[in-house]
Amino acid sequence: MVDPAAPALLQSVLTGLASTPSADAAIDLLRQHGRALLGADGIAVVRRDGDLTTYVAEDAIGPLWNGGSFPISSCVAGTAILARETLVIEDITTAPGIPLNLYLATFVKSMVVAPAMTPSGEAVGALCAYWRMPGEAPAAARATAEALAERLAGAMRPTT
Repeated sequence: MVDPAAPALLQSVLTGLASTPSADAAIDLLRQHGRALLGADGIAVVRRDGDLTTYVAEDAIGPLWNGGSFPISSCVAGTAILARETLVIEDITTAPGIPLNLYLATFVKSMVVAPAMTPSGEAVGALCAYWRMPGEAPAAARATAEALAERLAGAMRPTT
């Protein structure tokens, strides 16, 4: 469920992300408030590390991939980063290209993945939001994830 104070909280978090002194502080801010803002069962912040995606932070109802790295070409966050576009996946079991072996051990059934794009158009990471039921992502989740990812990109330094 989306936090009833979400509009004020969203503005506060966006302002905080814009003025944060470091990527770690921005990531921590998202870890603290991302789930409430997105109405999600879990979130993850992913950094692009060359040809890898590294899950640098998460807050979720169950374990995801915190600290894990995957080839950019073989994970959903990598797909969003390479395509430079937000992915909305209503049901992981029916969407093409989903590495089901990675998801079946988790609670994830649907997701929104927004690439973190710098003003120059470089995708330096992604913000991922996850739900435990297919089709559970609220309609506003895409726009909110994109706004958060845009501000996150300003705090993340590219490693490519």
